[in-house]
Amino acid sequence: MIAGIVVIAAVVLAGLFIAWPVLAGAGGTVVDPAAVDPVDEALDRSLDAIREIEFDHATGHLSDEDYRALDAEERNRALDLLRRRDAASRGDA
Repeated sequence: MIAGIVVIAAVVLAGLFIAWPVLAGAGGTVVDPAAVDPVDEALDRSLDAIREIEFDHATGHLSDEDYRALDAEERNRALDLLRRRDAASRGDA
């Protein structure tokens, strides 16, 4: 009897824990997709790619030669995006 009550209470608590974000409301900030700068988005993706390339090389999934080629290409892309973002913030774009 007591074991059944404990199990039911545990299930109810687990359900509340899982459902809490929905019950409490979003609470997060909704970002207007039109307000997101495509250059910033591309820069974020490029920086993520650099980290991924470094991780793959560190774990042995990329040879040194492939790492150097991919890393240089992605870093050049990131630098270009940084320059474009800086030019846009100065009004040069």
